[in-house]
Amino acid sequence: MDSDEHSEYALFVGAAEWTRDPKDQYDDDDDDDDDVYAEVSVDGARQVLRTMYTKTSHWNEDLKIAGHLSSIVRIEIKSVVHNSSESRSVARAETSLGNLLETCADGDAAALELTVTTLMPDMREQVTVTDVGKGAKHFTADSM
Repeated sequence: MDSDEHSEYALFVGAAEWTRDPKDQYDDDDDDDDDVYAEVSVDGARQVLRTMYTKTSHWNEDLKIAGHLSSIVRIEIKSVVHNSSESRSVARAETSLGNLLETCADGDAAALELTVTTLMPDMREQVTVTDVGKGAKHFTADSM
């Protein structure tokens, strides 16, 4: 595929699971009213998938995305308190569409898995790009 060619792809957004840090609890008792959502963007064009808070947020949806091999794909999990406009990022990963496609020998599918851990000031988010059927490759967010 030519890097200047604009093509369409299906991006599957599955589930996110995390444990809330007790220091991040809100003052009121509305903790279960968080709206958790996944935001996917390709070169700045956003698609948002929303779900109400549970320990595991399931979207299980295929998104149609379009771009060039050099297009930047960003996936971010965010939460916002019910009846509030302020959101906070739970996890995010950013890579080129070409890097995602290169993880598969046949170029048909790739799985991007976000691993959310408590970060030390000098540590980076850990991201695993899975080559479907071929094992996993590990990257830091900046190395992708």
